[in-house]
This record gives sequence, structure tokens and C-alpha cells, in this order.
Amino acid sequence: MMLHMNEYAELVMLVGIPGSGKSTFSGKFEEQGFQIHSSDLIRRELYGSEEIQGKAYEVFDLLTQRVRNDLKAGKSSLIDATNLSRKRRTAMLNSLSRYAARKTCIVTLATPSVCMERNAARNRMVPPETIYKMVCSFETPYYYEGWDAIKVAFAGAPYVFPREQAADFSQDNPYHTLTVGEHMDAARDYCIEHGFPEAVCEAAWYHDIGKLYTKRFVNSRGEPTETAHFYGHENYSAYMYLCEKTGGSSPADSLEDTLYIANLINWHMKPLNSWQHSPSREEKDRMLLGETMYRDIMLLNQADRDAH
Repeated sequence: MMLHMNEYAELVMLVGIPGSGKSTFSGKFEEQGFQIHSSDLIRRELYGSEEIQGKAYEVFDLLTQRVRNDLKAGKSSLIDATNLSRKRRTAMLNSLSRYAARKTCIVTLATPSVCMERNAARNRMVPPETIYKMVCSFETPYYYEGWDAIKVAFAGAPYVFPREQAADFSQDNPYHTLTVGEHMDAARDYCIEHGFPEAVCEAAWYHDIGKLYTKRFVNSRGEPTETAHFYGHENYSAYMYLCEKTGGSSPADSLEDTLYIANLINWHMKPLNSWQHSPSREEKDRMLLGETMYRDIMLLNQADRDAH
């Protein structure tokens, strides 16, 4: 298969929830000569309004086609959409794999509360519950997706996880006898005592911070329950971890380490959920992640299960 070489063309994909600053970055790249492709504008073109979601595959196919045409013509392109799904991002990159553009992912970050404040001031406001669900589905980009570079841009008030609040935050679930804070402390101590890698220890200390924001007394069908559920807490945790480490009072020294640890947090429920029900899914993910990250996810899950 012939590879279409173009050393001057670059593909940039923005990843971020509404209100996180994507439009600001999009404008800056447009000034630099990038072709801007927005999923909102495509929905308006196809369905008459940005608010009409329409058929996702139609939007995706048209967006991909236009980016491909730009890259073939030597024009650098930017994809302006939420792009929160690892599967969707990977599919986009795979569809453009014949073109040798440099591929850069830029994660635009602001805390959910800041994003909701900005969103409320817009003419076209996204429902707050929709933003909440987006954070619960956020999957941290990483190099196994096919990126040449990943950058993070934090814009908003600094965030520091409220550990004092977590220390008293009941999980209201018979499977968890400790508070959220006690559980994370215990998981980190377990990792340290067993000599786990530093990244796993760090992930253990943050892996459930999203539970403070995702606690709901409803099941997956939306029915009221007496037991609390925390659907999507692992993704919310990864998002808030990134907010603290890239926008807090003491940012992490290494963005690559931060992205790695955020991925461990994103994936830490997989051994308990999908992997134990599907060995083939586990093996496929293992091949994607590589042995080191797969091992660290399993170690983190071990600490999570034993810290009770």
C-alpha cells in the first residue's frame, strides 16, 4: 500500500467538554492557516441546526472525508469536536493512516463547574446533565491511539481534590465498608507495602476521586435504589486528576507521566467489568496497551479490591 507522504500537513484533534476552551484554540489554529472542521457546523449543514444530533456516522464520515481531502492537498487540518471516546478517536486516526501528516491531540481542560458556568452564558446552552454525562465518558488520550504528540491546555480556576471531604464521604454501598478517602488511602498504602511501581501508587491515591461527583441512588435503568451507584466514576476521576495535575497549585513535572496515570485510572475497572466476562476483549486490550500498562492496570485493580 502506498503511503501518501506530506511532511507539511498536520492533523490536530481537540478533545474537551463544552466550555473547556476548544473554540479559543480553534480560532488560534485558523489564524495559522489550518482548515477547521467542526462537528457542530456539519450537523447544521446536514440537519439545519447544531442542536440536532442526527446520525453520528453521517457526521463522522463527512468530517473524515473533508479532513482526508485537506491532508491530500497538503493543508493542515483541525478537528473541533468533543472527541471524548477512545474508540472514535482511534477510528478517525486509522481512517487517515495512509497520509503521513503529523498527528497532534490537544486536550482542553477546565473543571466541570467552570465549564458549566461558561456554558450557561452561551446563546446555545448544553444541558448541565449532558456535560455531566460527557465527563463520565471521558477517556484520556494516549499514544497507543496513534498520536505523534499529546498536549494539555488547562484554562480556568485551579483544582485541588478535597481530601478532607473525601475522608468523610460514605459510599453507601455494601461492597465498600470504608469512606472514599479511607479507601484511596488504603489502596495507596497497599501499593507501597507491596512495592508496586510509583505510577500505580499515585493512581491508587486518586482512582476514586470521581465518586464525590457521581454518587447516584439510581441503577443503570434509572430506577431509584437504596444503594449508591457511581457509574462512570473512573472516567470522572481521570478527568479531575488531569485538572489537578495540569492546572493545580503544583502541576506535575511530566505530562507523559500524568497521561499514563490518568489512563490507569480510566482503565482500573476493566478487570472487574468487561475483562472478566470476555477474555477475548481482555486480550485485544492487552495488545493495545502493551505489557507494562496492562500489568499496572492489573496491579491497581488488585489494590482496589483488597483495600476494604
